[in-house]
Amino acid sequence: MQCRFSNTVPGRAILALAAVAVSLAGSACDRTTTPSSAIAPASIPVAVVVLTAAPIAFSPATSCATVGLLTPDLTVVVSSAAANLTVDHITLHMIDGTNLGGPGLTFPQADLNAQFVNTFVHSGASRTFVLRPTFKCSVSGPRSVQAEVGVVDAIGGRSVMTATAALP
Repeated sequence: MQCRFSNTVPGRAILALAAVAVSLAGSACDRTTTPSSAIAPASIPVAVVVLTAAPIAFSPATSCATVGLLTPDLTVVVSSAAANLTVDHITLHMIDGTNLGGPGLTFPQADLNAQFVNTFVHSGASRTFVLRPTFKCSVSGPRSVQAEVGVVDAIGGRSVMTATAALP
């Protein structure tokens, strides 16, 4: 019997997420500090963000060439290894420079709660957010997108993580 890993984009994303989780688990450190220590453990637990883009079905009604807009299906997976987290916001940026000098497309926590009921990520688990934003196309056409994901832990510590995906 032969065992093969999936060669699809979601399969590669899951494999990458598993590799990161295993490497993080193997590099755990002792959280004890001495009274004279100037360095304290971070308040944000280790978390991982993976971004994938589904293939885009181009048609005359949705093409960059005809209407100047692109609506990709983006999947943002947030995994927490050590503690419960809440996703505070997700901001998307087109890497081709479409939104340089201006803000990206931000989904604040209220909008995410309206779409997904809540943004809670349990310790040791993953949470998937499927977004369908609309971007204006640039002259060269979109190539990739970056997601900035803001998270908050149970004691109020904040962190922002980023992930990038090529648009198919």
